[in-house]
Amino acid sequence: MNVISTKKLLLQFLERDVEFSIESPYRCTTSDISETMHISRSLTSQYLNELNKEGKLVKVTSRPVYYFSTKRLEELYSATVGEFEFYDMEELHGYLQKGKNSVQDFQKVIGNEGTLSYCTMQMKSAMLYPPDGLPIIFHGRKGSGKAYLAEVMYEYGVNQRILSSHAHFVKDHIASIHEPYEEVLFGTSHADRIVPGLLEKAAGGLLYLGDAGNMNMECQRRLTAYITKGTFTRIYDDKTILNVKTRIVLGVEHDLHEQLYDELLLNIPVVCEIPALSMRPQGERNDMIVSFLIKEAQSLKKEILLSKSLYQVFMGYHFHDSIDDMNTNLRLACANAYAQSGNEEEIHMYLRHLPMEVFGDLELSLRGRDSEELLGVDELKMQDGKRQILQLYEQILEAHQMYLERTFDEPEWVNSGLNAMRCYYDFIVFEQRDDDLGRKTIAAKLEELISEVEKQFQITLPLNCSFILARMVYAIYRMQSEVQLWEHQHKDAIHSCQETLDKQLPDVSAMAASIIRKINGAMDVKLGTMNTIFLIFNIHFYNRDVINRDTCGVIISHGYSTATSIADAVNQMLEMQVFKAIDMPLDTDVKQIQKKLVRFVELHPNYRNLIIMVDMGSLEEIASGLQADMNIGVINNISTGLALDIGNRIQRHQELEDILQNACRGFECHYQILSKSGKEKAIVFTNDVGMKVSSKLVELFKSSLPKIINLKFIEYDYDRLQKMGIQDVLFDKYEVILLIKPHMLKLDGIQSLSLEELISFKSIAQVNQILSQYLNDAEIESFNKQLLKNFSLQSIMENLTILNPGKLLDQVSEAITQLQLLMDRKFQSKTIIGIYMHTCFLIERLVTKTAILSDDMDAFEKAHPDFIRNVHISFEKMLKNYSVEIPISEISYLYDYIQNEEWEEK
Repeated sequence: MNVISTKKLLLQFLERDVEFSIESPYRCTTSDISETMHISRSLTSQYLNELNKEGKLVKVTSRPVYYFSTKRLEELYSATVGEFEFYDMEELHGYLQKGKNSVQDFQKVIGNEGTLSYCTMQMKSAMLYPPDGLPIIFHGRKGSGKAYLAEVMYEYGVNQRILSSHAHFVKDHIASIHEPYEEVLFGTSHADRIVPGLLEKAAGGLLYLGDAGNMNMECQRRLTAYITKGTFTRIYDDKTILNVKTRIVLGVEHDLHEQLYDELLLNIPVVCEIPALSMRPQGERNDMIVSFLIKEAQSLKKEILLSKSLYQVFMGYHFHDSIDDMNTNLRLACANAYAQSGNEEEIHMYLRHLPMEVFGDLELSLRGRDSEELLGVDELKMQDGKRQILQLYEQILEAHQMYLERTFDEPEWVNSGLNAMRCYYDFIVFEQRDDDLGRKTIAAKLEELISEVEKQFQITLPLNCSFILARMVYAIYRMQSEVQLWEHQHKDAIHSCQETLDKQLPDVSAMAASIIRKINGAMDVKLGTMNTIFLIFNIHFYNRDVINRDTCGVIISHGYSTATSIADAVNQMLEMQVFKAIDMPLDTDVKQIQKKLVRFVELHPNYRNLIIMVDMGSLEEIASGLQADMNIGVINNISTGLALDIGNRIQRHQELEDILQNACRGFECHYQILSKSGKEKAIVFTNDVGMKVSSKLVELFKSSLPKIINLKFIEYDYDRLQKMGIQDVLFDKYEVILLIKPHMLKLDGIQSLSLEELISFKSIAQVNQILSQYLNDAEIESFNKQLLKNFSLQSIMENLTILNPGKLLDQVSEAITQLQLLMDRKFQSKTIIGIYMHTCFLIERLVTKTAILSDDMDAFEKAHPDFIRNVHISFEKMLKNYSVEIPISEISYLYDYIQNEEWEEK
């Protein structure tokens, strides 16, 4: 039985087979489960803890430790379980009792902590404002959920005892501006009878008026008078003054100033912008689908599953930009599927169950590709980002505990913390991201702070560190009580971990503490000790050997960003911040550069030696006037190769004079003359997937250029190049100034980049140097920005695969992580992008039945049985999801790719 199925069987055992009772938790300990399922105790413990971290099991850390199914607890107690670890049974029981049916009012609203977080705050403020609340406008497209939010607002008022439980919620829609609506709203008084209006019917409660833009002008004037005075009279009765306390919510679709009377707008201080379906992030749309399926399943008393293709339609189709329209189509598809389900216990929904209007609007390729794989509600639930943060913290504390128990030595425990940090980075990189404005604002502010800190302490933090910290700050804004509760529960372990790091990495700990204080002061938030620990690992990882290094390098070069490009390239290759850069635009005075150099020396008094690398002899005297208590060496004719050589020698702590002598001796000039007159210059794209992919890459690259340039862009056959090499007719016809190719294709004498290098942006200086003949500095900067967008991994996958890129990348991430574990190695950061990309294309080839086939695989199977087995285990879940099998030839291809990548790293 394989790893995945055993873990799944264990979960099913706890969900279905255990006679459940908190009061008598029989068969819920590690020993009981191990004995019943005939699994080793250590393996059982591993699976139970993994399922607990995934939120599928609740853990009670008493003696003995108990594990319960989260799903079963929620069903039995009618509660939503958001915590997954408890001190004892009493604490768990109290939590469940308190949580019974506790999901109410705004907690039920999808996006209340996301795109609707500000709206939620506005609605609560309007309801709570003394003495009788404030009127509010819901401004949003038809079908965005305005009426539903008004009902939730009413429920909130009742739950908070602002409104009486006997008060009414009344809603109505104004169909036409020609309707005499003042009679409907204010009621009428006749000689023989009185007809109450909506304001009276909703007295003491809440009145929602949809399509309020259709309200005629007379009605708007009367409503303005009611809002300002708190009284009104019925139509045809000017004598009876009614003092009715009714809260008003208006729903408006179009321009407020065009549809509502100016004085009415002035007297409604709260305007709540309700986002349309297209403005809701993918995670919230997913939650809407899940919520609908859960409600329908309860109503129909059947489990509902839908095909992957149908799920993709509901995640991407426009539905007239209306949430109501999406729900309507979901219900119709479900009804069609239900009609065909007969007596089956499950309802299976496919594309064919869509209403014809939607089905007919789909692309032909999608209509004929209804996946047979079905997804249940559990599979649709996305991982919670805040849970990932707490999981990161838990992994760090677990590694530290193993260090205290002497299971890990000092390097192992620090590396475990670094691995946990990298895993969280991977989750951030490959998850579906929304465009939350609050998070963006925080990230922008943190970028400024981190830049200041880097200058102050002369350290380096990764570019995405501000993004990661922004997520943490944002999460703390949204879930401060949960973080505080978790930190309180683990305060002793956190304090112990902090003490260990203070002793082992004192300088780094002091820097991290200072950074956290700056963030807390600037952002008005309290980041806890775990954030400090996280930052310590970041600083340590990206600045290893920097603090105690005695030699530093500075590159000074003419040009807009020449020095920066060389320094960045070398630092990344060395995986260490060895060089700083000072760019010198052609119109810059040498004295200005000298001032920058003096400032650099003042900020680095700890260095014993300084090596200054310049590009021209005229700059050799630039350091002559420096007043510094350090040895200074100057070397000219800077190049990337020379900088890399010197950087390597600095890393090995060679003496200053030895570094300079050996570097100069090893870098003599060589030349050759190549006659290429008459040939048209070209950039060529080739890949091992197919010409269509190469063609798309050409389009993406050309669309990144700010203008048309006199340069040929060619897509070319990979197999032909692999067979003919530099003898191919391509090189006779064109002067190939750059070849974008797969990593494994080797062509001596041709300037080339791999697609992986282009995506990682590590060799952008090489591309910029080529394009500098055609573009000025401002145009190159524009090109870089657009290329960064077009050639991100997510963008490449969206443009080059027919599969859902987000889902595909998630599954590839899981498979590759499992493969690394089974191979007991970590793929290098330089190659991980290439491995992800190759694996995505591999799955596409299998789905489209264009996999690489070979008859002679016997030798490979005999030589690498372990690798083949590891691939089958790692890819099992993903292959099942896509209903494909991986042939040995594709496994052989993946093996060659990984081995080639490994060789490149050495």
